[in-house]
Amino acid sequence: VKITAALKPAQLNFDDYIISFTVPRQLSDPIQLTNDSKYKYLVDHALKIKANPNAKIVIEVKAVRLPENKENEMDGEKGKKREKTKVKPTLDRLSRPKLLQVRTERDILPANLALNGKMAAICEKWICPDPGGPCGSDHCFIHPNEPEHFPLSHAHIESWGAAWLKGPEFADINKPPNNALFDRLDPKTLAAQSSWLKRRLELKQTAAPQPK
Repeated sequence: VKITAALKPAQLNFDDYIISFTVPRQLSDPIQLTNDSKYKYLVDHALKIKANPNAKIVIEVKAVRLPENKENEMDGEKGKKREKTKVKPTLDRLSRPKLLQVRTERDILPANLALNGKMAAICEKWICPDPGGPCGSDHCFIHPNEPEHFPLSHAHIESWGAAWLKGPEFADINKPPNNALFDRLDPKTLAAQSSWLKRRLELKQTAAPQPK
């Protein structure tokens, strides 16, 4: 039986797994590998790394749901069979209403309300025109001079909204902020770089060892 299993292994069902990938310096947010177009998207971006093309692929097994009424379960420690009993909900449990705490605008800080408004505007503006396409995201930034989709994660949208709140010189609805999350984009498409970040980059360059 073992020899047969080795010569003719059972075929894997890819629906039982979640497969995602990232490419260093190209795709920082995981994208699910679900079809041939996503695979081509992975290869194209990996080949952009000239020195050592590589990608990180993560395969996760989907959780298997066991039957609720599983009887005669073996006890691991004593080796005895025990019978699981199903607890019937009482009338009091069924009739007791569940209390749900619903947050209203008064419960949310004004700063968070303003940020949520900016994030909602960004999401509405930058909906991916090709849902389910190669970018693998519901929202993406597309510049007229750079037709390639730039996927927007929640972290991207939150950072963009926070920068926009600081003022139009830091970001607006059409210009993402100039920070590390958007460093793959052409600087011409970004807003002005903050003086704090600019100073940090200058200090980093100064501290770097100079070539002899």
